Amino acid sequence: MTLPLAFLRRHGPGIVAASAVAVLMALLILTGQKATEPVRERLFDAMIAGRAGPVSTKVWVVEIGAVNAAGDAWSRTDLAALITVLVLAKPAAIGLDVVLSQNCAAGVENDALARAMATGKVLTGFVVPGPAGGMPAPQLPIAVMQNAPAWNSKGAETACPQFQAASAGALLISLSGGRDGRIRTAPAVGFVAGQPFAGLGVELARHAMVGPTPILGGGNAGWLRLGGVTVPLDAMGQFRFVPMLPARRAAQTLAADAVLAGLVTDIPPGAVILIGSALPEKGGLRASRATPLHPSVHLQADVVEQLLTGQPFVR
Repeated sequence: MTLPLAFLRRHGPGIVAASAVAVLMALLILTGQKATEPVRERLFDAMIAGRAGPVSTKVWVVEIGAVNAAGDAWSRTDLAALITVLVLAKPAAIGLDVVLSQNCAAGVENDALARAMATGKVLTGFVVPGPAGGMPAPQLPIAVMQNAPAWNSKGAETACPQFQAASAGALLISLSGGRDGRIRTAPAVGFVAGQPFAGLGVELARHAMVGPTPILGGGNAGWLRLGGVTVPLDAMGQFRFVPMLPARRAAQTLAADAVLAGLVTDIPPGAVILIGSALPEKGGLRASRATPLHPSVHLQADVVEQLLTGQPFVR
């Protein structure tokens, strides 16, 4: 077929550029060389830009700042008060995108936080790798088939024992960047000392769905089945998701101080709430496809959202 000259003059540059990208993508994918990975990933970034769907009213983020309303540093007493208020909204679950692993000795603050966590379905975060023998708890049910891919670690950095005892489950909150450091994938399940634990995004999506136990499958290519969604996994048991610009989540991102002040009343019952920080000193910022400074808790919320809608981009 011969295209009209006028058409080529108007659209030719775009056609040539798109064709060049497609050819380059094909060549890079076929080569499969590690040296080409950063280039391939940037091309995938360009291809999936804007593919994320609308923001779900089932997924909410609460950001903790550097200081509370009184100007004091945020404490575990403040976090306890925050959780107590959020539990009144009757969420399906509250996930902590933070590891409460320090200062575990008994005290008023720790006791108050443990009591607050026990009033609702609050799930604590852990990261890998960690000290050998460090075991998250409590373990949530996951069906794992033989030869299923997953992160493996001999130990984990976990929440303090009193917080684990009060929580409704332990979630893997680690996010691993690519060769260029950008976050593009999230773990479905991680194994700690041979025991499986769900990633934060997977477990919170299950609670939002009120769905069945997640299934991790193996074979020639791994996969995760969550309700009616089946997601292909890579060799590390991770799946690709589409990080959204943080501004897209602004309507459902709440300041912790505003929640404590009673200024937030629009969280619907049955939602899932992620609590985290966007402060660089708290390690709350990561590089992503969308931006070089992306709040980690927003990335986790994107994972939940795209599992709910069945939209994660995979290759």
